[in-house]
Amino acid sequence: MKNLLLGIVAVVAAGCASVAPPGVQERAEAVHERTAEMDAAVKRITEVSGSTIPDHPNYTVLGPVSGDCEGSPQGNQEIIAGDSVKEAAVRKYGARVDAIINSDAVYVATGGGTGYRECTGTAVSYASAAAAAAPQ
Repeated sequence: MKNLLLGIVAVVAAGCASVAPPGVQERAEAVHERTAEMDAAVKRITEVSGSTIPDHPNYTVLGPVSGDCEGSPQGNQEIIAGDSVKEAAVRKYGARVDAIINSDAVYVATGGGTGYRECTGTAVSYASAAAAAAPQ
């Protein structure tokens, strides 16, 4: 009976340990790091509906961006599919994005009475034009 109980405890303990191969664990950790980096980048981006950014009268335009959203051009609502406008800006322009101006949302009909909201805007950098143009 004692041996049976010890055997069960050993099986349970082994079952709780990670069984994923090291290569899979490393890829999962890399995805987690990229997700954390994206979350941090998105949090620092300011988004405004007009072209005036408080405390930043001068900026360099990087270019247009668009992403999926649900009801809000600020990208702070539940994302239903794909990147938010802020995530799309980071993927397109990298760490150079400091803000998104002229933020807006449009409804895109997909047929059959269904559709989704697409957020759009213009990504900008607070850096000078020469520094903003440099790839990162």
